[in-house]
Amino acid sequence: MKVAAPLRNYFAPVFMRDNALIIAASWIVLLLVLNGVLVHGDIASIMADSRQTVFLTWGACWIVPGAVYAHYWRQVSTPQAPAVPGMIGAEFRAALVMTVLVILLIDLPFLVRGAPLIGMLALTLSGIVLSGSTMPPITSARGMPSQAWLWMTRARLALLAGLVLIGYQNRWFVQVLEAPLAFTVSLALAAGTILVALLWYLPVVMRGVIEGREQRQDARISRGRRKIASLAAISDWRPRLWPDAPVPAQFALPSGPIGMAVAGVGQYGIVFTIDLAIYYYSGDSWRATLHESAQQAMALICGLTAAQMSQSLLNRSGFALTFVAGRYGGRLHYSRSVFRAFVLNGVVRGIFVVAIGLVVPLWLRMLTPTAALSDGASIIVIILGGSLFGALPLFWHEFGGIGFAAFCAMFGYMFCYGGVFAALAAHGALALAIPATIAMIAGICGLTIYLIAPRRLATMDWPIDGEQV
Repeated sequence: MKVAAPLRNYFAPVFMRDNALIIAASWIVLLLVLNGVLVHGDIASIMADSRQTVFLTWGACWIVPGAVYAHYWRQVSTPQAPAVPGMIGAEFRAALVMTVLVILLIDLPFLVRGAPLIGMLALTLSGIVLSGSTMPPITSARGMPSQAWLWMTRARLALLAGLVLIGYQNRWFVQVLEAPLAFTVSLALAAGTILVALLWYLPVVMRGVIEGREQRQDARISRGRRKIASLAAISDWRPRLWPDAPVPAQFALPSGPIGMAVAGVGQYGIVFTIDLAIYYYSGDSWRATLHESAQQAMALICGLTAAQMSQSLLNRSGFALTFVAGRYGGRLHYSRSVFRAFVLNGVVRGIFVVAIGLVVPLWLRMLTPTAALSDGASIIVIILGGSLFGALPLFWHEFGGIGFAAFCAMFGYMFCYGGVFAALAAHGALALAIPATIAMIAGICGLTIYLIAPRRLATMDWPIDGEQV
């Protein structure tokens, strides 16, 4: 099979189908180009002092190749791919061509400003490898052994965490760009080799090697399950008044109050520790580091909570089975019940997230107890409003798809992240006004969606099993 045919697909509508990163990739490329055009000064000063450039470059190294590889994995992971002569090889070569174009797209704004070609190539290739964007997305991993997918996901997140830690230190950019040619050439060759190997060999690993490992792990997993059964019982314990509406599983609370508290402390502990390292090595004072880490950690966890909740609004699997049980009457009553359960559970999750997140700011005396109560109430409303943005695709029956759904969830995350950060960073006369204003905007938008979306949901198809939005 010639490479021209699969290469044309990257410039056809099929490339956008079920590709959640298209909109985000287009947006970050636009910002990268505008940043390259508008930022003045020599390339070394831009790389050394502009944190915005650091974020945009590393973000482009993750999201833009990820959009390309999402299509690649979809093609080579299909059951019929090995049966079509030359298909996997042609798709592999097409992906390599697109990788070259992606690297050129990322590096061009800096090359026109005088950045060294080999240095930028080494930096970009390293960023792509560190980001884990070559790993198969979940939509291309159907049929994979669950443990295999779990470990691949862990590896991808570990690489992404390394990307964040390294990329936040903008001095790394200058050190790579100004390194001797022997170093940059070696780094580019090593990163390029890893990239090519991952794209070529991971499909083989997905199809064969891991299945044997999975069978050997079954016995160990069964023994491990007995050990954690008692811990799971504690985590899942729920008091009598705990919300437990009979709606699809994606709307249910993840665990009982003990489990949610333990999970929340663990999430904050990990994010806060990473933020401490980032801000400390950025040269800030210890007090400023603690304050910035507390604000960043809470904003990030609240934003991720809103994004996770918003995704559940777009998954209609399980609707039909719970609806036919006859508890809710008509479809409209059922849809409204789903949204009521969503809001009730969102309030509970928001209370846990906010209560845990405000412990450190209160300990550092960044807030008074009265201000913490006021900010906490505002942040809960911001989380709910941000999560309801995920229901926006329900307003358009004919316009949607996983790309638009992911964009709405990302918008909710960005709104929640920015709103919580602004609420915690406000001081003086604005300390109460800013959180209240953002919460009012979130509340109005969320209430509008809450009133309109159930009626739209009631008129849509509800599949019996899973679906792709």
